Amino acid sequence: MAEYRVPYQNGEIELSLELLNKISEDVIAQVNSSEEMEIVLRKPLIEQYARKEAWKRAYKEIPLPTGAISLEARREIQERRNDLAEWYYLDIIEKFQ
Repeated sequence: MAEYRVPYQNGEIELSLELLNKISEDVIAQVNSSEEMEIVLRKPLIEQYARKEAWKRAYKEIPLPTGAISLEARREIQERRNDLAEWYYLDIIEKFQ
């Protein structure tokens, strides 16, 4: 059975897909209008878009060189991408606020 790590205020918890779906159904059932649904979904959708877009930009800006490169060089490139992706993510999130 698939399990997902879900962040919450005091850390992370592992939830099964079944439980995650049940929680989602319960949240959706409490929504009374499409406007409320948009409010419930807006933040996670923006975060998902921002994370995806940030990684796309980071990989585009810092591509992996062609040919063989050392593991150390790969790690350094990935660290630079991680930092850049985080910067892009925060920049995109800020634009939506």
